[in-house]
Amino acid sequence: MDEQTNVTPVAEPTPPVMPVEPTPPATPVEPVTPVEPEIPARPEAPQADLTKPELNAPHYAGGWIRFLAVIIDGIILAVIAWIISMIFFSNLSTLDDASVAQNVQRLISIIYFFFFIALKQQTPGMMVLKLRTISLDTNQRSWWLISLLREVLGTLVCGITLGIGYLIIFWTPKKQGLHDYIAGTTVIRE
Repeated sequence: MDEQTNVTPVAEPTPPVMPVEPTPPATPVEPVTPVEPEIPARPEAPQADLTKPELNAPHYAGGWIRFLAVIIDGIILAVIAWIISMIFFSNLSTLDDASVAQNVQRLISIIYFFFFIALKQQTPGMMVLKLRTISLDTNQRSWWLISLLREVLGTLVCGITLGIGYLIIFWTPKKQGLHDYIAGTTVIRE
């Protein structure tokens, strides 16, 4: 007897059917309005960075180094005044003699600063610290006139302001005091 085997064909698996979702209705697109290009504002002039001196630009001397130069000049003036007072005012017995000595010392101080600035554009204290007074005025006035304005008139005005005229050196761009503004000068490092 023949055996017959019942072979049933195996059906291939069918992939699962994915439900199709309906596509949403298209949303209306708003019309694009043309954007006008923004015109930049007028550019400002570039500001100089005073913390980094340029190659040919002067390096302005700040308030502390100028103050140190004045201390050096004060020591020199004290020695000169002491010598003069020993020679001419050795016996200061009255108050009138002391006031005369003080006025002579003031006069020596004015002459000292006036002549050194007029002749060398620097005092011995400035020479030690390598500082120099320069004129910012394009008219090139005489240094005698500049020294008169700076050391006599400017010092008087700074004294009247109780020293505030000197303190503004710390805040002005070119490190100028009121006496520098009056004379059109500033102090630079050499």
